[in-house]
Formats: sequence, C-alpha cells, structure tokens
Amino acid sequence: MSIRAGQSSYKFLLAVAAGLTCTAAIAIGLTIWWLRSDTIAHASKDTSNLATVFAHEIENSIQSIDLVLSEVKDQEEIRAAQAPNDIERIFRGEDTSQFLMERLSRLQQGEFIGLVDKYGRLLNTTRQWPSPKIDLWDRSYFQHFKNNDDKSVYISNSVFDRIKRQQVTVLSG
Repeated sequence: MSIRAGQSSYKFLLAVAAGLTCTAAIAIGLTIWWLRSDTIAHASKDTSNLATVFAHEIENSIQSIDLVLSEVKDQEEIRAAQAPNDIERIFRGEDTSQFLMERLSRLQQGEFIGLVDKYGRLLNTTRQWPSPKIDLWDRSYFQHFKNNDDKSVYISNSVFDRIKRQQVTVLSG
C-alpha cells in the first residue's frame, strides 16, 4: 500500500469521524433543545393549573369575607334602626366589639374587623376596645364607598396600617 493511499484512507476516516462527531453534537443539541422546550411547556401548564387553584382559593376566601361583612352590615343596620338617636354609642359599645370579635372568629384569613362612620372615623374594631380615635377619611376604601353606591367587596392596594404600623391589604364592604 502506498503512502498516498494510506494518507487518503486516513483523511477519509478523519472526515467520517468529524462528520459523526458533528452529527452526534447536533443530535445532542437537538435533544437538549427538545427537552428544554418540553420542560418549559410542562412548567407553563403547571403554573396555569396552580394559578387556577389559587384563584379558586382566593374566591372562596373573598366569599367568606363578603358573607361576614354582609352579616355585620345587616346586624348594625338593625341595631341602628332600633335606636336611631343613639347610633354612635351603640356602634362604639363593648357589645358591638364582642359581636365583631365573634364574626372575626369565623374568618381564619381575617386579622381584624372595624366599623367606620360616614365621616371616616373608626368607631369600633376587634383589635382593642375602646377603639382608638383614628380618621380613615383619606383611605381609598373609604373614598370608594363614599363616592360609589357599591355593594361588593372592595380590595384596597397595600396601605400602611396606622395601628399595627405595617403594610396591609384591606377588604371592605
């Protein structure tokens, strides 16, 4: 066998090896790309399913809060109708505070319930009795109900709680 033929075979084998190496590298790259795309698709589907579960949980929580808020509103309207000249004393009373505490015990996701008068003054709260004198007239949830005849639950942006001194989200109705 001549040197020239040996070099030709060697070059041919080298070319075949390089071709196989490139083919393997392309196959590995495509496999990685396919696995990546498949993982992203599964993660997107899982995220969508998780978002649906969270949405249902939040909906159930808001329904519970809405029921309690409606019950408090209805009860306080009845009590106000029984003594229309003494509404503020009734709403500031310890029995109202106890009533609110009882309703709060039904809301595991709630932290406190407060009654606010038509001027934005905090009348009673489940945090402490007697309630501190706090004006809430500047809060978005108070302004919303002052300016709108809305019967639904209002969810505020995060606000600074003037009693606990921390950021909170207020659900009001």
